[in-house]
Amino acid sequence: MAMSDFAKVLDEMDHEHRQSPVIQALQAIDDKMASLFNVFATLNARQDRLEAAINLITERSAPVPSCLFCPVAENLDSHQSGRCTRFPDTVSRAVQASRLGLCERCLKTGHEEDCGVTCQFCRLPHNTLLCPTRSLHFRHQPKKRKM
Repeated sequence: MAMSDFAKVLDEMDHEHRQSPVIQALQAIDDKMASLFNVFATLNARQDRLEAAINLITERSAPVPSCLFCPVAENLDSHQSGRCTRFPDTVSRAVQASRLGLCERCLKTGHEEDCGVTCQFCRLPHNTLLCPTRSLHFRHQPKKRKM
């Protein structure tokens, strides 16, 4: 029997018996059940919000690789993307970036193709780590001395 049917039966009994103690007790139970249903609905909504927040925190706290090209488990020396020995040249990096579904401009996933990033060296539409002229740029710079 649905809650609305139960309430209808109570109303009918109320008219017939004019607030007998049994009717009053059943009405109190019905009121309490309606109140508990509202509390349950509120708690259920809170639980949904908390689960969403926990999922977001879990997602954000996942380990971020220091090298975009190597899996976290394989990057034992914690090298940076620019010092990757597994993908040392621009061609192997570009192939790995494509394999991982990374944007060739910013090396991130999950956005539109034209993100607007350009190379710092040649100003073309690719990431600096994928620049074919990058090695030429480093060869022509004088080395800085450490003091």
